[in-house]
Amino acid sequence: MEEVFSLVGLEYEVIGEYIQSNEKIMMKHVACGHEYPVKPVMFLRGNRCPQCFQNIKKTTDQFEQEVLELVGTEYEVIGDYLGASEYIQMKHVVCGHGYPIVAVSFLRGKRCPHCKDSKGERAIYEFLERKGIKFTRQYKIDECRHINPLFLISPFFTNKKL
Repeated sequence: MEEVFSLVGLEYEVIGEYIQSNEKIMMKHVACGHEYPVKPVMFLRGNRCPQCFQNIKKTTDQFEQEVLELVGTEYEVIGDYLGASEYIQMKHVVCGHGYPIVAVSFLRGKRCPHCKDSKGERAIYEFLERKGIKFTRQYKIDECRHINPLFLISPFFTNKKL
């Protein structure tokens, strides 16, 4: 109980009996009156009242601000933020590539899939684009393998085999 008081003062009250750190105990959020079970170890790590804190969802504007603070104007949010584990449409301003990504993945450092290509793959991609040739990126041919199938950039040719 002393640890709880030193952490949150009188905002929370321990109303259950402590058994061990991984066994749930009843807590009361004094501000809203909600009583709920929580593992003491999780409370000490920052988990708080589910009624007050879990239902607060970030807005698209808040997500855009986080992106701006993280990468400046290199990326642009072009979709609506629906939640941390939901896909959001992003655009890499440098290369112009738009793509869907799970919001939290972007915040954790995952970036433009187009720009992570090797220089050779990017050169082939740009050549095929300039020539107006339709192709599939990262095409996999099961027969083309040593241990695992190899990935290729493959033009669509109707009569030719690779």
